[in-house]
Amino acid sequence: MKKIIPLISLAIISFSCSKAPKKPEAETNFIKNTTRIPDSVTVKYRGQQLYVPVYSHLRDADDEHDYPIASNISIRNTDPNQSIKILYLDYYNNNGEPIRNYLKGPVVLKPLASTYFVIRKYDLSGGLGANMLMEWECTNGAHPPLVESVMMNEAGTNNFTFTSRAVVLKSLP
Repeated sequence: MKKIIPLISLAIISFSCSKAPKKPEAETNFIKNTTRIPDSVTVKYRGQQLYVPVYSHLRDADDEHDYPIASNISIRNTDPNQSIKILYLDYYNNNGEPIRNYLKGPVVLKPLASTYFVIRKYDLSGGLGANMLMEWECTNGAHPPLVESVMMNEAGTNNFTFTSRAVVLKSLP
């Protein structure tokens, strides 16, 4: 019995000193991926040209009726330290033909400032494939702005709202 107690004690000590089991690889990758800051948040640009999808109306399922839509173009400077300059914001129709320019000259958005432009509900000049082109710049580099179009129709009980985000056509790093 005297020999068994030291052996049991030695076994307990050796098992308690062993390393903790390694975490499964999937769990480690999950933690790394959720804590990583995406490049779009950390990269700064000197400017970009953006394509913004906009809808002036939609057709019903039977292709018989148009539903006019009001569109709000929202431009938000996401940089907390740098102003950005919007050089132009041009509206194009379904055929890619220019309809109107929304700016008479460059517009400066201060850090974290925003602005918007409205395309009225019964302005059907853009068609189903209407869009806008916008270009912005910042000499020192800035986080890209968040540019969205928010479309809505309100007619009795048939209301709907949806959004589209701008797509980068070119960047100046």
